[in-house]
Amino acid sequence: PQNPKSLKELADDELAKTEAAAKKLGPAAQLYFRAQVTSE
Repeated sequence: PQNPKSLKELADDELAKTEAAAKKLGPAAQLYFRAQVTSE
């Protein structure tokens, strides 16, 4: 891929997407996504 990102940047991007999705879905989803992110 062009301009390969660092793992940190990729993780931040994924977290941003996850947070955005969680905000739409509500508190339960936020907890679920947070658990998914921290378990990896």
